[in-house]
Amino acid sequence: MTLTTNGFSRGINGHASINGHASINGVPTYDFNHPLLGPLTGIRRNGDVVQFRSIPYGQVPRRFAHARWIDKLSPKQRYCVDYSYACPQRGQSMDAFGGPIHGEEPRRYDEFACLNLTVTAPAMLLDPDCETKVGVMVYVHGGGFAEGAHHGGPHDMTRMDLVDEAILIDEPPCNFALFDQRLAFLWVQKYISGFGGNERQITAFGESAGCASLCFHLSSTIPLFNRVILQSGSAATISATSCTSKNAEFLALLEFCGIDKSDAQRLEKLRNVPVEKLVEAAHTLTNSAFSPLAHESFFPTTPTYSNHHRIVAECPWIEEVILGDAVYEGYLFSSALQSIQYEDFRTHVHNTLGEERGDELLQVYEIHTDIDANLFWTRLCVFTGDIMFSLPVHHLAQSLSKSGKPTYRYSLSLRNPFPGSPYSFVLGHHFIELAYQFMTLLDRFPSPVQRDVSVGFATRWLAFANGDAPWSLYVCGPGGEVGADEVLAVADEREGWVVRSRLEDLTKTRGGDGGVRRYLQWEVMSGILESLGDGADAAVAALAFPSLMGLVRT
Repeated sequence: MTLTTNGFSRGINGHASINGHASINGVPTYDFNHPLLGPLTGIRRNGDVVQFRSIPYGQVPRRFAHARWIDKLSPKQRYCVDYSYACPQRGQSMDAFGGPIHGEEPRRYDEFACLNLTVTAPAMLLDPDCETKVGVMVYVHGGGFAEGAHHGGPHDMTRMDLVDEAILIDEPPCNFALFDQRLAFLWVQKYISGFGGNERQITAFGESAGCASLCFHLSSTIPLFNRVILQSGSAATISATSCTSKNAEFLALLEFCGIDKSDAQRLEKLRNVPVEKLVEAAHTLTNSAFSPLAHESFFPTTPTYSNHHRIVAECPWIEEVILGDAVYEGYLFSSALQSIQYEDFRTHVHNTLGEERGDELLQVYEIHTDIDANLFWTRLCVFTGDIMFSLPVHHLAQSLSKSGKPTYRYSLSLRNPFPGSPYSFVLGHHFIELAYQFMTLLDRFPSPVQRDVSVGFATRWLAFANGDAPWSLYVCGPGGEVGADEVLAVADEREGWVVRSRLEDLTKTRGGDGGVRRYLQWEVMSGILESLGDGADAAVAALAFPSLMGLVRT
């Protein structure tokens, strides 16, 4: 997987002198002496921002082995003007974001040299006479724990005038990826002060699998950051799985690679399999995201649907939380879900929940016997997105509020404005925020409202990282009852960023096409799952996308 860390959070506009006089393709370089790392050469991105690309922070000694810390850089590694390697993977299309970005460099891949980071710093902070220390933001992007890189796509932080530490992580199984992420955060804590960052004021934010990663770290005991922004994901979205399940994955991988499972040299033979074969296996052997191993070496208590909200709410080292989702998360699965028949789904729900509970759930989602096939497909997508994304977010928001931890909630009702992809003009699909939050695509948005929403993302996220309230607190009663203070921010395609109470939101969106928050459905589903007691986690797994794929008729 990849971890992209996006750093300093205060947009400081200053003009430090250019210490170097060379240039790369006409872009001036910048020579800087880090107090611990020593001399580094970066590149000026604009008048105010300097970028140090692909600084290596770890070395992978061999396949399926823990990374080793790098604290001394070679002369070549100090010349940080080009992007280095990404973890081997299939390439990703930029169609959902309107096509490639001008000037974007092609990726290079290497499984042993992919632990590197990019620091994008306000030039003012690099001046030797500058004593300012600003907050740090660390971004962990998604990709199902199998795709993505620290450069390219919409993730460039230059326009936000931040320090951007982009950390690219290899993803071997058995939690090596989570330990690599931890190593990356510890690198930030040790070295970021030398770039003008405050190592005691770190905000982590992530989307989808990146968000789930942050929730996994919140389930551990090692303090890595002070504030967190959780975007469309949780520890319940991609749950940690048992050793038995992981062993089955290992055996399937051996078979896929043509290695006898009883061969005493099977691990060594896997280490010698061409990396392209492993990339192919990653897409062939799973119909969903990879998951971590439920093991006490990382998780004192394994997070599940039933307890993840409590674990995060009780995390002693996190101070404040922003969390939210999009209104149509389940569109992510629409192509695969199209083949499922109503009768098969209804039987599966009854088998999972029992007939009475199953009928209650089907009724609240308006899935019934004589439903039109296309409408069933739509509502199945909505249901799947809710149980995997929106319900855990709703559950966690209420638990955080009741714990007394300052909590800010948001929801995205933004339409994808770019033609040319399956996501074109879809309202509130999974990962829609990536088109907006980094301001990378400001020049591509067709409307002023969309450009304002994009800038609004950056200003609100930065305000939070600096200890300011991005909008009103989300507050619900001790029993979870609705109140006037149950407030959330909505990024709306027509109105831009607006703040509403729950009751105002329901009134405003009822009967419209601007995206309706399904509070009733979430709370009915939550009550049904709670009534199952210890069986709730198994029910959530059975109703999530990977299990639903078993209903597809062959």
